[in-house]
Amino acid sequence: LFPYTTLFRSAPEAVERAEVFALGRLLAEVFELGDADKPEVPAEWRELVVGCVREDPLARPRLSEVETFFVRELERRQ
Repeated sequence: LFPYTTLFRSAPEAVERAEVFALGRLLAEVFELGDADKPEVPAEWRELVVGCVREDPLARPRLSEVETFFVRELERRQ
């Protein structure tokens, strides 16, 4: 826990981008996005996941953008 806390204090944006990447990998596994023929996964979700796992951390969405996406999706489904 100590090194993670130190890293978060010294490079919070790097930790945030790493968390976004981890979330993207998890979603890719849940949606099984390796299978290109899964039409039931909406295009917006695919775009989010692809953005989250970009190789360049600075090209990934911010955590606040991911949160906004999920809030919008929840509101849309209610």
